[in-house]
Amino acid sequence: MSLAEEYKAAEIPPDTADGQIGLRRGSVGFIGLLAQSVAGIGPSVGIALIMSLVVATSGNGAWLVWLISAAVLTFVAICIGQFASRFASSGGLYALLAKAGPVYGALTAWAVLLFALGSAPILPLSFGLFLTDYLVSLGISAGPFTTWATSMICVLVALWFTLRDVAGAAIVMFVVEILSLVAMVAILFVVIGANSGALWDPAQLSLDGASFSGIAQGVAFTLLAFAAFESALFLGAEAKNPLKQTGRALITSVLFCGALFAVFTYVFTIGFRSSGLDFAASENPLAQMAEAYGVGFISNFVMPGVIVALFGVTVANLNFASRLLMTLSREKILPPFLGAVSHRHQTPTRAINFVAGLDLAVLTLLALTGFANFGTYGFLGGLAGYWVGATYILAAIAMLSYLRRIGRLSPVLALIGGIVVLAFLWFFLQSTFPVPAAPGSIVLLIFYASMVLAALHVALARARRPQLLARLGTSTEDMPQG
Repeated sequence: MSLAEEYKAAEIPPDTADGQIGLRRGSVGFIGLLAQSVAGIGPSVGIALIMSLVVATSGNGAWLVWLISAAVLTFVAICIGQFASRFASSGGLYALLAKAGPVYGALTAWAVLLFALGSAPILPLSFGLFLTDYLVSLGISAGPFTTWATSMICVLVALWFTLRDVAGAAIVMFVVEILSLVAMVAILFVVIGANSGALWDPAQLSLDGASFSGIAQGVAFTLLAFAAFESALFLGAEAKNPLKQTGRALITSVLFCGALFAVFTYVFTIGFRSSGLDFAASENPLAQMAEAYGVGFISNFVMPGVIVALFGVTVANLNFASRLLMTLSREKILPPFLGAVSHRHQTPTRAINFVAGLDLAVLTLLALTGFANFGTYGFLGGLAGYWVGATYILAAIAMLSYLRRIGRLSPVLALIGGIVVLAFLWFFLQSTFPVPAAPGSIVLLIFYASMVLAALHVALARARRPQLLARLGTSTEDMPQG
């Protein structure tokens, strides 16, 4: 038998019945679901990479931006939980929202797909950038080629992990995330100790100099930090008792990470100011704080932890992006070859390989064009944040529609859904008017253009090929409520 024949024989065809698709049933418990959501968020990555971006746009209101986002996203998690407590799927959010109607599912599938594939390359890119900086700090010669090579290695190793064991990979990344956070918290306490008399900060508590538009732009970056908290949904077909555990994992991950982000931002704002450093311009706030407060040696633990955490987020992205592609393929929305599942490892091999291949191609293109830098991360990251926001407002509207239709919409859930809708409408309006300067204006243009095209595609499909939309969510399992 040839290698090609062996590979084909090791896969389950995409049109297999959902109950027999080949994924490892009952292999992921609550900790595994929580690990996937926390790894999807990557709190150490948010602290290392996104915190300063939020400060740059929101100033003294940055700490509040994190709390606002955490509160709204907790409500989003409750909205999503109304579907997750009734259905389980490997398709994630779009497959659940399709239960409210095919248009909700189709628009969400577009937004999630754009986010999953658009943000995927910037994760290994960040890995390469941080690793290159760390090597330089150790006195090792490194440059653009090092960034490209290490980014490629990150993708290939993540590919190896993801192809073999989703539950094991999630747990390993969760442990790494916790260990890196321990080192970060050590720096946090050093800064707190050195500024114990200045922790009551009137400038931050009064939001001095903060604006509504700046806070809204900061929310876009916080959405990137929280993005993929719902990625545990993609493990619904592999989870133990998913109807009870998935919603709990989503809410727990948001509350934990939101509190962490807010505390770090508040304390580090004080630390940077007292040290005479510019928080908003910092590309490595953890290392700067460690050096400024005489504990630079802790960076030797923090930076490797952040680098490995970036690898963990890359694994989490491969996990949920591949299962999204696999499910859309099984529902005959995407080409059927993406739906194959390995007999041996019980993972969606072709979809995983497709996402990894896309990452490798984009990383090489960025390296060749000189755009493999932190500026590209900020650009693509902001764009990804808007796509994520679109999925969350759709989740709230879909919940209101679905529960009203089945007669289960309580006043409390109606209030929660309404708050989410109004919060995201405010976010989009404040982000758009006044039109921000480039590159923010370019990001908005791409976002709105992509969503208009998505809406046109859905409208055409509804008019000419309604059977196409009818397939959305058909692989979702209707399960009795627990």
